[in-house]
Amino acid sequence: MWPPLLAPGLLLLVLWRGVGGEDKRPNFVLIMVDDMGIGDVGCYGNDTIRTPNIDRLASEGVKLTQHIAAAPLCTPSRAAFMTGRYATRSGMAGSGRSQVLFFVAGSGGLPPSETTFAKRLQQQGYTTALVGKWHLGVNCEHRRDHCHHPNQHGFSYFYGMPYTLINDCVPGMGREIFADLQQTLKSLFLFLAIGLFTLVFIRACGLFDISPRLLTALFTFGVLATLVWYVPFELLPRWNCIVMRNQEVVEQPMRVETFPFRMLTEAQQFVKRNAHHPFLLFFSLAHMHSPLFNTPAFAGKSRHGRYGDNMEELDWIVGELTETVDSLGLANDTLIYFTSDHGGYLEDSHPLIGQRGGWNGVYRGGKGMGGWEGGIRVPGIFRWPSRLAAGRVVDEPTSLMDLYPTLKYLAQDTGSDRHLDGHNLMPLLEGKVGRSEHEFMFHYCGSYLNAARWHPPGSDSIFKVHFFTPNFSPPGAVGCYDIFLCQCFGDHVTHRDPPLIYDLFRDPSESRPLTPETEPRYAEVLRQTAKAVERHRRSEQNAPTQMTWEKILWRPWLQSCCGTFPFCGCKEDTKMQVCHEKGLQHHTDEVTCCTFSGSLLATGSGDKSLRLYDTADFSELPCSPLRAHGYGVRSCCFTPAGDFLLSCCADGSILVWSCRTGEVDSELQHPNRSPLRVCALAPDSSLLIAGASDGTVALWDFPSRTFLRCNEVSEASVLACCFSPCSHMVATGCTTGDLRIWDIDSNLLHAEKNAHDLGVTCCAFAPHSEVEDNHGQVRLASGGQDSQMKIWVVSQHEGHACVVKLLHTLSSQRAPVLCCAFSSDGKLVVAGSVDKTVAIYETERGILLHTLKQHNGYVTAVAVSPSMPWLATGSMDRSVQVWKIGDGPQTAGSEPQANISRPLLPEWSEEDVQAWLREENLQDLLHIFRANKTDGAELSRLSKETMVEMGIESARLRARLLGRVEALKVEQSAPDCPEEFVCPISRELMKDPVIAADGFSYERESMESWLRGKKQSSPMTNLPLKTTLLTPNRALKMAISRWKRAQL
Repeated sequence: MWPPLLAPGLLLLVLWRGVGGEDKRPNFVLIMVDDMGIGDVGCYGNDTIRTPNIDRLASEGVKLTQHIAAAPLCTPSRAAFMTGRYATRSGMAGSGRSQVLFFVAGSGGLPPSETTFAKRLQQQGYTTALVGKWHLGVNCEHRRDHCHHPNQHGFSYFYGMPYTLINDCVPGMGREIFADLQQTLKSLFLFLAIGLFTLVFIRACGLFDISPRLLTALFTFGVLATLVWYVPFELLPRWNCIVMRNQEVVEQPMRVETFPFRMLTEAQQFVKRNAHHPFLLFFSLAHMHSPLFNTPAFAGKSRHGRYGDNMEELDWIVGELTETVDSLGLANDTLIYFTSDHGGYLEDSHPLIGQRGGWNGVYRGGKGMGGWEGGIRVPGIFRWPSRLAAGRVVDEPTSLMDLYPTLKYLAQDTGSDRHLDGHNLMPLLEGKVGRSEHEFMFHYCGSYLNAARWHPPGSDSIFKVHFFTPNFSPPGAVGCYDIFLCQCFGDHVTHRDPPLIYDLFRDPSESRPLTPETEPRYAEVLRQTAKAVERHRRSEQNAPTQMTWEKILWRPWLQSCCGTFPFCGCKEDTKMQVCHEKGLQHHTDEVTCCTFSGSLLATGSGDKSLRLYDTADFSELPCSPLRAHGYGVRSCCFTPAGDFLLSCCADGSILVWSCRTGEVDSELQHPNRSPLRVCALAPDSSLLIAGASDGTVALWDFPSRTFLRCNEVSEASVLACCFSPCSHMVATGCTTGDLRIWDIDSNLLHAEKNAHDLGVTCCAFAPHSEVEDNHGQVRLASGGQDSQMKIWVVSQHEGHACVVKLLHTLSSQRAPVLCCAFSSDGKLVVAGSVDKTVAIYETERGILLHTLKQHNGYVTAVAVSPSMPWLATGSMDRSVQVWKIGDGPQTAGSEPQANISRPLLPEWSEEDVQAWLREENLQDLLHIFRANKTDGAELSRLSKETMVEMGIESARLRARLLGRVEALKVEQSAPDCPEEFVCPISRELMKDPVIAADGFSYERESMESWLRGKKQSSPMTNLPLKTTLLTPNRALKMAISRWKRAQL
């Protein structure tokens, strides 16, 4: 018999886990932005910054219009958010200048005795993680006690910054921590140094007899003053700008430029690891805190400078994380919450960047300004499709502190707790009640009660009473621009007697204070708020403040360090991650080309069509497919602005398509009507070039669509051409193997004879040039029939000849290289090959980083997005595969996702089958396979009859699924045999090998099928076959037989 006290707990467990033992409690993804204004988001009124992913969360969920932070600064606001109580109750509010924590090595922080929502959920069996910013302290007494660390406050896993992103983290962005004190100490040091030098000089000259003791004392004092200034402040990036994984420092100082993607990768990996178990993820972003990020993919893309670029990057990150949740089938089981810790920083600007703080919409004030609405009203978005109605808007007062009781309720935590200032939001979010439980709310500036709001029962009015207000400077400004951040004490504030009163319902911008004459309830408002303040003060049992100078100043013995203090320094061991994102299966013939614009992916095929996809979700555009070519598409490219798509084919024509309408804008014709093999547009859109089978290159003025000239550059077909990033040079490659560099007037600058044996198949310039020794140079990649990729350095002194030097020869692929492309930053080069692989190399060192093996046919096209971490690869298997690439942490023993080998199909679990369906873009079948509990053994026996029994009604879908399963079986059954025994076409062990006119051996059936398809060219070289005669290769057949016998 169970003990009586245990029975209720067991009953609760059964109710929540269900009969089958599956835990039905929701997951939580909490996304908090740093310093973002409510007016920065589209769904809150911004129509000039693009935030489609955040807006989508709002349209699919509930939007709160009066969501209030408990404080207008990071540390107190986050403390209140974590604990569900005003920051004064935990001692996380300061009474002087120290309102936030300033150093990682201070002893202040969220007290170990405090309870956070993470700790409560952890006790309920949730797996919890914090990825990103903490800013609530680390150590108490020594550098390894971690008393304030996230791990001690309920987070099982932590990856991110224990502090916050500050100007000091980025060279050239200025100082942020006690900038005036730093300048004072620096001036004192210079004064002492000059004084000491003067005294030494006077003594040396014999002008005065100065005591050596005095000089020694001054020297000692000067050294101490220098240490007090230099060590904590000049080395501040090393002390404060660090990254930790759990309690280990993994990077010191941090690499700011890669941090956003590393955070995203960590968050996505946590969700994937815990997809089958209730989890809490607090994704605490470093955006939008200054100095802001400068990610190349987003730089210059918005209409609002660096800040707008960061907002759009932030939105993309939110979209990526949301997509991860949805792709795992967790949308209906996961509550996603989006907010900011407080309002935008109005006073923050930089002479080179401009405004670095956010926009708070119509609301007065901003960060650090006490109770003014602009500093505390923040976005509040909840999405939970299975429980919350889409598109609902709640206009009632709510608080960031409400998350604690809300999560506790949803996790079915009924245990006792301390006094909480937040309330469970679910009744309000679900529409079960119409009024917020917050009749009164209190607003602090530091530890001082600055204002209170009252939402009278039965009234729409929301009265806010200001007891004091910050003194703005200069006069007439709305902000403290003279001191850069408003303060809450002394001469920095004006106490109001009587208090200022506003009705936020009628005056949300707080521009018209109420008077007894304009508001009948004026006296009642003062009376009711006074009583509420008194009740609130009686309920306060505030902990000792953590914001004293003693606790916040830097202490060497508390400094977190990788290495031996003070010689701290390390870089996180990272390896580029490549994850398969999407498979596109819309073409009916081989894919011949693919290319990216800033927001679109275009693919071309032998089926004479082009297809356009939106890179936000890789859905096909309504205007797609584009059909006007009479022959298969050979090459395609976008204009830099992405408004036009160009494509060429074997009839000698180039079509210019409008990406907006999908219609042909114009048609250009090669003067000889020779079949075109490749086309390229100059980066400045000034010129268009096309290479033809007759060895000529045609040139057009693209803006006017005017033909300029046609030059013979080779005796053989031109298969490759590309423009340099400056648009002043062109590289061409042909089937003879020569690689040539030309200027735009068709003057030959350099000829690299036999750059590739048997022919050049592709070439690409890196997107950026470099300046070295007063001359420009740029990387050029080329691939060829010799199965090699080569990287060249092309340089040209002004007025001198072009110099081309071979930098690397890359030979990781075992068959001809057909296509190549650089990443947007030029650091990576990608190559596709006849051996069905995609190789990714590091450009500078020529190191192979990844080999991708997703395709079942020759890889004929590769492209890298200029603005997103997307790689697209096209193949003769008619598919286009999309990959996500980028830097991310590499955990011990892990490999890139693209290279993970699966068990054989019969050994797959149900989860493996479902993961495969997602990879194959067959998500529509997930619910059927889940219901039938289909594992790998059942999938391997799949037939038309069994699919009908399972409930797959679409004949087309059944055929598509069966084809994928058969391809999977072929892929997994491919023998591990010598490469020379494998047919280059089918990639299967040859049974009846024959020799074709190109000298290569093929499986007879595969080669005959190739020739029946009217392909009279070599599968290996693309050159015309002089005869279709196939000669049996008896020697090879005997060798294969001997090898097969040896395997028995």
